[in-house]
Amino acid sequence: MPRHEAPITRRGALCGVAVTVLAAKSINGVLGQMTASTDKVPTPFWVAVEQGKLDAIVRRVREFPWGAFTVPPGADEWRYGPSPAFMRELCAHWIERYDWRGQEAAINAVPQFTTQVSGASLHFVHERGSGPSPRPLLIVPGWPYSFHSYSNTVERLAHPERFGGRVEDAFSVVIPSIPGFGFSGRPAAPMGPRRVAELFDNLMVGTLGYERYMAHGGDWGAPIVDFLGFSRPEHITGVHLTMVLVRADGAPALSGKMAPGASEAEQAFAGAEIAVWVKEGAYAQLAATKPLSPA
Repeated sequence: MPRHEAPITRRGALCGVAVTVLAAKSINGVLGQMTASTDKVPTPFWVAVEQGKLDAIVRRVREFPWGAFTVPPGADEWRYGPSPAFMRELCAHWIERYDWRGQEAAINAVPQFTTQVSGASLHFVHERGSGPSPRPLLIVPGWPYSFHSYSNTVERLAHPERFGGRVEDAFSVVIPSIPGFGFSGRPAAPMGPRRVAELFDNLMVGTLGYERYMAHGGDWGAPIVDFLGFSRPEHITGVHLTMVLVRADGAPALSGKMAPGASEAEQAFAGAEIAVWVKEGAYAQLAATKPLSPA
């Protein structure tokens, strides 16, 4: 199997209805875009970061000019962003205690692949379940999470008999990385969750041969799975979400609005939601309007 050189971090933004890569390298180490190639047989993939890159990152963190990172007098230390004390502690953890090679081994413990789907370069985890008929399950994480957030659940879902469960309850688990995130390729232009849903359905049905499957979505994976449920009912047997963005007509999420006839509790929820978003949503506004600024 080929060994792939890959960066440790990948920054991107899935903003409202768009995915834009901020700063990323494709899995072969070259800045890449989606190519108009035909779908391909999945290629095994694992992470192997050169020691020189690790050393360079540690050096940059160690040499950060902390003297310029201060909180204005009289302000709460988190008023304008992360506190210097917290960031110092975090960076000390990276330099002194963080074990990247251990994390690398944990990432590589789950079977991963890359392939071309409808012109997009996709990275995904694929663990076939035990028994003669495991149920296909698509798990879609969203930024700031990744496929690795679910690594500890893959074996339990795919092989429940190893943990006191029944083979009959096994799933074949697929966890793709959204284009522009993780080790999936970088899209040439903003890409919304509807288009990502189409790619993931093509991955499940066209590439992997799962005609019917369940889907779970969290964070930005939630609207992607929403679109799967709405647009691919012939393929989706059920959806599970940990963030609900579908609202009544005329009352979009994060707007402070509620549909006519909303209860007092619903109106209070909408008011509290928009109050938090106005205070904490600067990152999303920046990413939605000027995605290249943080790159």
